[in-house]
Amino acid sequence: MTYGYTENASAVSDPRKTEFAALARITGELEKANKNKEKNHGYFLNALHKNRMLWTYFARAVADEHNALEKEIRAQLFFLSEYTMHLTAKVISENADPQPLIEINKSLMQGLNGKSPQG
Repeated sequence: MTYGYTENASAVSDPRKTEFAALARITGELEKANKNKEKNHGYFLNALHKNRMLWTYFARAVADEHNALEKEIRAQLFFLSEYTMHLTAKVISENADPQPLIEINKSLMQGLNGKSPQG
């Protein structure tokens, strides 16, 4: 008999799985919120906030000198985090399209799964 703990335990033991799960959950919320942003603007802003918090976590993680990723990849992810923050501010203040944020998340999810962003 299983109680659903096995899947969660394996995700916690593998940081890539944990990051993928967080990205998948927040990206799903962002997509849903984007479809209904006129009807529920608060939910939309909350989804943007969660995405921004996740990218803040990524920026801190790759800035850590003990991070095992290659220096170039860490720098690219840090730059992507900064771009995501800038774009989020534009979405909020200028009503810019949030779709690029969703696409960035999906591309990173593909990378975490070992797939190229093109397919």
